[in-house]
Amino acid sequence: MAHDYEIETIKRIYTNGTGEYIHIGPDAEGLDLLDIRQYDDTGKCTARITMSKEQAKLVKQALDELGI
Repeated sequence: MAHDYEIETIKRIYTNGTGEYIHIGPDAEGLDLLDIRQYDDTGKCTARITMSKEQAKLVKQALDELGI
């Protein structure tokens, strides 16, 4: 029986002491998109933005240009 395996890399940015965090990784639907979600201290998703990798590169460029 053959198995297909895949490595998924996600990043989490935590707010020290509160339990809030931002999750950055591939979308859960497998559409090859980037998914950014904000979670509160109870683990509830309070915000979500999903974009293509091309859009994410432009967001990164805009943040760099703003000096952020």
